[in-house]
Amino acid sequence: MKKIPVVLSLATLILVFAKVFAQNKEVRSTGDFNGHWVFTTESSVFDLLLTQKGSILTGSHCSTMLKGNKIDCFMNSSDVSINGTVKDSNMVTIDFKSYFSGSSGKAALRKISTTKMEWKIIEEPKGEFYLPDSAILTKI
Repeated sequence: MKKIPVVLSLATLILVFAKVFAQNKEVRSTGDFNGHWVFTTESSVFDLLLTQKGSILTGSHCSTMLKGNKIDCFMNSSDVSINGTVKDSNMVTIDFKSYFSGSSGKAALRKISTTKMEWKIIEEPKGEFYLPDSAILTKI
């Protein structure tokens, strides 16, 4: 009769460890997208300023194209144009707002390394906008 309490105690202990491990795995799988990320070409500059708190990602973008003739950003650095929830250590889908058209789109951010990240628009905003369809950004 003493075997039943031991089995129940062992089962309870296994469940507790499983729960702790699952919680720790969730924390570890949340990637770090924080920082200032930049992509430049001869005629354009695109940068993201991202802040991540836990799994919540917010930030702003600024894009100048056609040698500065088209600008898609607010001048106030406190404006938020990017929102997302990090569920994977290497990839996050974000909603972004084009300041040029005032409409929203979706993009995927994929970490390539601690200093490189890919930006790819997966749903274009309506109207005219000036953000790259895809880019490899470097953390500065």
